[in-house]
Amino acid sequence: MATRLSSTKLRAKRIELDYFARRHPLRTWRVVLSLAGLALPGLWVTRELVRNDQRSVEPGPVSVAHSLFGNRCTACHSEPAVQPTAAAAPLARSLDHPRWLGATDAACRRCHDAADHETNQTDAPSCASCHTEHRGQRVLRQVSTARCVQCHGELEAHARSLIRVVGSDGRAVQGLADGHPEFAVWVGRGPEASRVRLDATPAPADRAQVRLNHELHLKPGLRGPAGAGGVQLACGDCHQGPMALSGVRFAGTPPPVPSPGDAPDLIPAEEPSYMAPVRFVSHCAGCHPNTFDARFADLPAPHDRPEVIHAFLRGAYANYLVTHADELVDPRRSLLGRETTVQSADAWVNDQVREAETLLFRDPKRCQECHVLSWEPGAVLPTVAPTELPVRWLPQSRFDHGTHRLLACTECHAAPASERTEDILMPRRATCQRCHHAGGASDRCSECHTYHGVTGPVEMNGGRVIARLLDEP
Repeated sequence: MATRLSSTKLRAKRIELDYFARRHPLRTWRVVLSLAGLALPGLWVTRELVRNDQRSVEPGPVSVAHSLFGNRCTACHSEPAVQPTAAAAPLARSLDHPRWLGATDAACRRCHDAADHETNQTDAPSCASCHTEHRGQRVLRQVSTARCVQCHGELEAHARSLIRVVGSDGRAVQGLADGHPEFAVWVGRGPEASRVRLDATPAPADRAQVRLNHELHLKPGLRGPAGAGGVQLACGDCHQGPMALSGVRFAGTPPPVPSPGDAPDLIPAEEPSYMAPVRFVSHCAGCHPNTFDARFADLPAPHDRPEVIHAFLRGAYANYLVTHADELVDPRRSLLGRETTVQSADAWVNDQVREAETLLFRDPKRCQECHVLSWEPGAVLPTVAPTELPVRWLPQSRFDHGTHRLLACTECHAAPASERTEDILMPRRATCQRCHHAGGASDRCSECHTYHGVTGPVEMNGGRVIARLLDEP
């Protein structure tokens, strides 16, 4: 038997070096399928351009707010986002279907009269960059936090001058590297108003010129209307809003609904979310009546300026004399057998008004129990310091009490431990983060902050007609 020689060199000579160049069924089909995979999408797009059928290329359903225009692309896509070049102009004219045109800010502002975000921002993103349609979102207002961080992560690069986000040291926050800063409240009014963080040292103080002890008012067994004891007040007895249950337990006048006149920073759409201002007639008068004379037990003095109270007292006593002229006779001199003395009506009214005003303005348990009074030299009537009670402590954010109505008020507001008016009973950031965090309640920026801040009343008569909105003839 012949010996078979075997070596690496001999085995290598047996390999065909041009095998890849020969045609093979598997390689042929692979090339054909690859080209078909590239050609079919192009053919499908061309077919849809010719058919002009929007349903087959719709990227997704519109949001609930835009469902009225879900089948009318021209409502938003009526202008090209970028003008075509001269070479592409013929093709652009032939492709008149609106789905190939981007929605511009001008198209959005035909319906949305949105305010700017900040007057000192260097650039403003387009509407569609934050509010992305055709993604099945129910609420376009829920903007991704990543969009907000693009600017707020490095504010110096996006602001022309003053940065308004307050840091722990009172200076502006330059970004969100450490997460959301502690809440900052507005303290004071007018030129002296400033924003101070709740974790500042010293802690911010409520500058309202009114005396109120929350801890005392929440104690059991308080004296109630007409001196009745055993009253237990609750937060809802004073802090009420349009969403609260009707009726006031300790007063006869229902609480007012907040209006732009009472709170210029509340817009009509936000009013149901906030508490109505506390009013003396609605919430305080039941337990703290402004009585001034036993002869007028059912006619308390008005809760108003001292000048108004003075005029009220003079009118009340003058009217009283009409049916009680015998009050002008000095009864003491008659009992002693002396000549009776008859006062003039004006003198009697002046004496009674003086006594009533002494009781109302000088007694520490009357007007001074809540208000800060001062007397100018030689003045008869006091000057009442404006209370300056804030309507909203955090106007840069929004909050809905109705959504949080299942929680006890004291979970967020430490009223039972507050003995001073200076205590600001707003919750800290950590309180909100107990529920609002990743994996819990929503913690996106848009949950509390509005990019398009509206600080005044909105126009309720927009002038649009239904036929135009529906594109009817």
